Amino acid sequence: MKARLEQTIHANFGKRGNNANLLLQYLLIKPIVSVNQVILITQCSYKTANDLVAAFMKIGLLKEMTGQNRNRRFVFDEYLKLYT
Repeated sequence: MKARLEQTIHANFGKRGNNANLLLQYLLIKPIVSVNQVILITQCSYKTANDLVAAFMKIGLLKEMTGQNRNRRFVFDEYLKLYT
C-alpha cells in the first residue's frame, strides 16, 4: 500500500512532491490531521498546506470528517480501514 501511495504522489504532485511525501509519512503514523498540523509538518504557508490537503482529498487520500468550515480535521480513511 505504501509503495502504491508513493507512486500516486509521484504521478500527481510534481514539484509539490516533497511536501506530499512528508504528509504521507506523517499520515502513516497519525492518520488524522488538520491544516495547522500540515503547516508544521511541511514548514509551508497556510495556503500551501490547505492546497496540499485539498489535493489529497481530490485523489481520495483524505476525507474531511468534521463538516465544519473552521478547525477541520481530515482522515486517511483507507489506512484506518485496514485496522477495522
